[in-house]
Amino acid sequence: MPVPPVPLEITEQIIDFVAQNDTDFATIKTCALVCSTFLHLSRKHAFAAIVLNDREGPRNAPDSRRRCTFSQLQDLLSLRPEVGAHVRYLSYRFTLLDLENPLPSDAFAKISRLQSLTIYTGDELLVRHEFLRNCNTLRLALLHLLHLPTLKSLELARINFVATDMLSCKDLDSLSIQCVSAVGTADVSACDLPGRPMRLSKIIANTKSFSMISKLLALQCANKEPFVDFDYIRNLEMSIKTAEDVQTGHALLRRCNYLSSVKVYFETWDAEKEHKFTQFRFAEMLRPSMQTITILSFEMMYNKDIADFDPLAGLAHELNAMKSVNIIESITIDVTVHPAGTSCARENEWKRLDEALGQSGWPRLREVSLKIVLLSCLSFRLNDGLLEALKELPRTQFCRLSDSKTVDLKVEVLEERL
Repeated sequence: MPVPPVPLEITEQIIDFVAQNDTDFATIKTCALVCSTFLHLSRKHAFAAIVLNDREGPRNAPDSRRRCTFSQLQDLLSLRPEVGAHVRYLSYRFTLLDLENPLPSDAFAKISRLQSLTIYTGDELLVRHEFLRNCNTLRLALLHLLHLPTLKSLELARINFVATDMLSCKDLDSLSIQCVSAVGTADVSACDLPGRPMRLSKIIANTKSFSMISKLLALQCANKEPFVDFDYIRNLEMSIKTAEDVQTGHALLRRCNYLSSVKVYFETWDAEKEHKFTQFRFAEMLRPSMQTITILSFEMMYNKDIADFDPLAGLAHELNAMKSVNIIESITIDVTVHPAGTSCARENEWKRLDEALGQSGWPRLREVSLKIVLLSCLSFRLNDGLLEALKELPRTQFCRLSDSKTVDLKVEVLEERL
């Protein structure tokens, strides 16, 4: 069919609009059959996001994504090499088969404009196996992607990684690490060292990432300056689940001076102890960025074996220490409680939060959001009195915040079945 008598820019805008909700590519495939111009424009969406070896893909995968095996992707790129230029998001899940049949070193050579890369595995054997160090051809294949100047986002999860390979990623904007162990180093000549540092704006340090983070902090540029320029980091997310995670948090916060948004996932890691933010010295660690942070978010999960606990893990004390030295505008607190945590309605802890945030010392605070999720199961039913007591918190415990004319208080209490 001949090209429709419509300006190319208008045609592209129409196909872009159609593709927004076309998660199964049905409409896009139809457009591709109209003419060669539509075929090219449709491929931009049909092959923009590819998930390898995983039916579902990671949580951050785009809704519109193509799921396939590597052999299927290889066949596609061999038949239609121009498709590689359209791939923007690639998620690669290692499998045990990759140990037996490693990818060729030029496996991803035709992918030239990748913007986001996720590398992970769900196999426990591979988590323990020094996969990326031993499988040299696979490592070379991935190094091609890491070298791409278009790559802005990298997520590593449940793998071992050669730390010096990060030197290839000087143009990254966002880095996420979870359960990653740094293994060995590769020989890097002086001429291969980056001439300028990596200027991340966002870093996510999930649990068990201390090994990789510590190696990353030790990397240097050609001029001996640190490879990561922490003055550019504005958004920091971290998980505190183990004692090692505390070390990771301290290592990062000591270097970040201009954060604007901080999110912390806090979970008890010892069933016999109640860990608190005071042990983490949270307010002290945030002090370098206290004049730039505008958003604070907390997610807390409590071990079901702790029956009597502070539902806020000492957070009220730490927030109180931040008064008068901050420009925070929004605070979000999500608390998830296992069935045994019936003491989460005790009054003193919620009152302390109201006292900390409801008094002067928060000149720009405009929003406080509190969400409490109570988990129940067949063997443990929550009593209605507990639910009602928590729903009444704005009236009974948050008197200052509820009466505030400048702060919008939102409280939500939910019950979820396990």
